[in-house]
Amino acid sequence: MWELTPLENILKEKLHTPLANSHLSRAEGEQLYARYSVAKGKLCQEIFPWIRTNEPELSDHSDTHIIDVLRNIYQLIEGDIDSFLPVELYFLCLGALFHDVGNIYGRSKHNINIAPIYGYIMGSLSTRDEKQYLLGICKAHTGLGKDGTTDTLKDLDKCFFMGSQIRLRDLAAIIRFADELAEGEARTSIFMLNNGFFSSKSEKYHLYAVNCRHPAIDKVDGRIVLSYDIDLNSNHFSDLDKLKEFIGFIYERVLKLDQERRYCRYYSNCLSFFNKTVFSINFYYDYDVLDFGLNNLVLDDYVLPGSELVSFEIRFPSHSTASITEKVRDYLSGVKNV
Repeated sequence: MWELTPLENILKEKLHTPLANSHLSRAEGEQLYARYSVAKGKLCQEIFPWIRTNEPELSDHSDTHIIDVLRNIYQLIEGDIDSFLPVELYFLCLGALFHDVGNIYGRSKHNINIAPIYGYIMGSLSTRDEKQYLLGICKAHTGLGKDGTTDTLKDLDKCFFMGSQIRLRDLAAIIRFADELAEGEARTSIFMLNNGFFSSKSEKYHLYAVNCRHPAIDKVDGRIVLSYDIDLNSNHFSDLDKLKEFIGFIYERVLKLDQERRYCRYYSNCLSFFNKTVFSINFYYDYDVLDFGLNNLVLDDYVLPGSELVSFEIRFPSHSTASITEKVRDYLSGVKNV
């Protein structure tokens, strides 16, 4: 079981010394923290290590991923933590623990297969309302809402727990976005990838994790920074058609993350600071940095009334997959002729 993250340290402090406006006694706060600690210990022992056993093709969903989500939550709300009641911090941390445990039953509908595990882990420690609210938060991190659309956060509202009003929608939005930002090399195995242990269907997700730096959360400038590093001497990109396809997949993921940014900030005032996504793609040949003249791109909320929706490559012609592939082709031709 991991050492306490900054967010968990604050949770422990707030629950052990609750303020008067939290409507929570010290004994109640200590009881909540004890429940959280029990859940964390049992999940680390009985659930997290076994998700990969049942879903070996998935990117990492072990305790390493949970730690990453907890750290992302802290960075997203840092500076605003005092605006969260202790019970809200409790649901943020508990939601981070449980949001992906349904993967042990398989990836499909994993967001709604959490109840049996929650019941086993928490047992008689939990209350009906805690279970209802926690499952609602976890369900909203992906999938479909009650109306059949992908607007899952709309289904949540404010509610009361142990005398305090908690903002379920805000909490779910924060967890959802923190989960989206939990990406990078730590989510895969380079050895497994390089030795063909992943199927062709799953390989691109692991290749994406290897080539994606962990997203940077810059609250001061209100931006999410995405950077991708591609080594052209990698066997994975010996086929330029595969490289072109992979760059297109990166663009899909960038657009998805930026869409999540705009969606989650709509439902959470705490996330309203994040008004843009900055994106860069960098090419290397072993340790040589290649300059293809690709500047950083900014995806923000600016829209010109009456303008037409255009694709990523039309919006940023300098980054078209065809243009980049041609530059790579020219570079590699030079390398082979040396």
